[in-house]
Amino acid sequence: IHAEYMGIQSRPQLVRLRQSILETRQTETAASFQLFFFSGKGAIHKMQGSAMQLYAFRLQEDEQLKEGLQKFVRENGLKAASISTCVGSVKYASIRLANATAENRNAVQHFNEKFEIVSLVGTVCGDGKCHLHICLADKDGVCVGGHLLEAEIFTTAEIVLAEATQLVYVRRHDAYTGFEELCVERRE
Repeated sequence: IHAEYMGIQSRPQLVRLRQSILETRQTETAASFQLFFFSGKGAIHKMQGSAMQLYAFRLQEDEQLKEGLQKFVRENGLKAASISTCVGSVKYASIRLANATAENRNAVQHFNEKFEIVSLVGTVCGDGKCHLHICLADKDGVCVGGHLLEAEIFTTAEIVLAEATQLVYVRRHDAYTGFEELCVERRE
């Protein structure tokens, strides 16, 4: 991994980091970018980016949203996928809420009603391991969101995935959070 550790300890350091990001945006091309990510307590890593390849597909009524994403990634050999956009509807969803912890994973809600998919974001590794957050709107426009465990498509789900073609996403256990967390590596 070609990464540069930057320990951010103060607001001036954060301001300088922000300026560096803005300067990078002005000088980098679409095929290459700077990727900044956090790991552990306050550590920021900087990694040279990657070209992106887009994939568009659609899931249909009664298909499982998460399983469909995982299947597409595996069948197409993607190694570092992220959700670019997703619109559609579901008729069932199971969502883990924000107060869940590694010790108490029971903060889960199950919904047996129709929802519009307002947002779906996250990453999917080549082995199908993923971290997905979803926001759903009910018939009155009231939204609920959290960590997607499962959802069944009502009419359709139109999905665009972006793959970082020079990177690999893997998930490894993080002792600090108690969960499998994203690790970004260069492709060989």
